[in-house]
Amino acid sequence: MNNEQQGKYDFIDALRGFAILVVIVHHAMRAVALHGAMGMEGLMSPWLQTYWADGARGVQLFFVISALTLCLSAAKRSTGQSQWTDFAIRRVFRIAPMFYVAFVFYCLWPLVRGKLGADVPSISNIIATLTFVNGWYPASITSHVLVPAGWSVGVEMSFYAVFPALFIAACTLRRSLVALCISLVLAVVANQVLLSHVVIDSRTDLETFAFFWLPNQLPVFIVGFVLYHLLFGPQSAKKVDWLRQHPAYLQAAKVTVLVVAPLMPFLHIPGIPSHLEYAGFIALVVTLLRFKKPAVLVNRLVCFVGKVSYSAYLVHFAVLAHVTSSLNVRHLNERLSANEYWLVLSILAVAGTIAIATITHRLIEEPGQRLGKRLSDALAAKRAAALARQNAVSKDIAIG
Repeated sequence: MNNEQQGKYDFIDALRGFAILVVIVHHAMRAVALHGAMGMEGLMSPWLQTYWADGARGVQLFFVISALTLCLSAAKRSTGQSQWTDFAIRRVFRIAPMFYVAFVFYCLWPLVRGKLGADVPSISNIIATLTFVNGWYPASITSHVLVPAGWSVGVEMSFYAVFPALFIAACTLRRSLVALCISLVLAVVANQVLLSHVVIDSRTDLETFAFFWLPNQLPVFIVGFVLYHLLFGPQSAKKVDWLRQHPAYLQAAKVTVLVVAPLMPFLHIPGIPSHLEYAGFIALVVTLLRFKKPAVLVNRLVCFVGKVSYSAYLVHFAVLAHVTSSLNVRHLNERLSANEYWLVLSILAVAGTIAIATITHRLIEEPGQRLGKRLSDALAAKRAAALARQNAVSKDIAIG
């Protein structure tokens, strides 16, 4: 397959596309069911709320795919100290430009217009948000959020900080499985210490933070390492060939996915948090898509949505608010049931989000990535020039 030979896997973009779609629909559900988007009492069907409550797990799908793609990218690049310098530059310029634009839109612009309200953000919260360390402060990712869903971006950036060490340490399938086990123990211990010894004003905020922060989400990321070594890594060829030669196992996995998928919102295994259950389910889906990519799941439209998914993630809250206001001005909140309102809100929010994200991806994300590449290339050229001068001096000394 040409795409795979070039190191590009279209189903990864498709999974990102599905991730952002379920996140948008989930937040539309929350807007109607929890936040009164209709401006009046409206009760959605309990079964709809149950199903789409787990749409939030689209974030965990992003996390697994992020770790997997980082492993694929790191494996292709040259080794050495400069590899991780370039990695840091690429990641910052991949994430920061669009995030800072979102920060201006959600925080600074309302502040300038005097429409932020009484809860003016503190300087420390602004600095924590802009430096992506907000994922380590409970108030910054729960009650005083400056960029909606900015918690996941902060957690992602924290993961980038530890990725080089993890990539070096978890360099085989066996080591990645060990790392997964260690991360599970770390998550349990870290959360127990956090909830037992940290005191803040709101216990709910602390429990929410305990779910959000990196130690609790790290096992989800490491599932991406396991998938890389199992299906894509330098030692994966024998495993992949074995699975191809024994299609019964893949067929059993397919049947499992088809049976379990509708039950996932109700499948709560005692002692296993929901986000870890979904990480395991995601791993099974990725394994199947590695071998077969049905057009209903992997197609140009969904792949395109996946390509603009980061912009879509940051702008969809604003689109939801605008669509809600437009629906209510037209009194659709009075004429539609809660289920119908949610459906209309979801469709319009998805369409509007993808339209705007296409523009911001082209005008903000892509130029930011090109700027990061130019900086990385400039530093590489500087290192090459310094090495050439060093070799020339060594040669002169040797001749002398």
